[in-house]
Amino acid sequence: MVPAIQRQGSLYSAEDRRMAAAQFVLLSSVRRVAAATGIPVRTIYDWTKTDWWETLVAQVRMEMEGELEATLSRLIYLSFAAILDRLENGDCAMTSDGRIARKPVSARDAMTILAMVIDKRKVLRDALAAQQRMPVRDLAERLRDLGRSRTMSGQDA
Repeated sequence: MVPAIQRQGSLYSAEDRRMAAAQFVLLSSVRRVAAATGIPVRTIYDWTKTDWWETLVAQVRMEMEGELEATLSRLIYLSFAAILDRLENGDCAMTSDGRIARKPVSARDAMTILAMVIDKRKVLRDALAAQQRMPVRDLAERLRDLGRSRTMSGQDA
């Protein structure tokens, strides 16, 4: 909690302010936050002009991004597990007598999955390689710029 937002005699608690900041992150509108929280528009507008508001909004945003990242990671893990199960054991299908049995995944479906996975792996590898090359490229540019500035100023002998 941001200690700067706790004031004596304030009509709204630190939790009210935190809720307003969370709503602001989600809704991006002072008027919508006021409607959602019951706090007057003018009060929220005044809060947006304070230092603690920006700090609180940034803190809430980071927490929400962390929660979203965890949820997406779990979704990816579960999806991969389901795909792997289907590839290894087959799709579930109903037999003519009403039982559920595993039917091998079609070659077309397996090929589609394989193509997507290979494409995504290549994209990830290329992104990682570009990220690793970036500092070297930045250093090379800085050295070039330094060389140009020395040449222009007549320091190059």
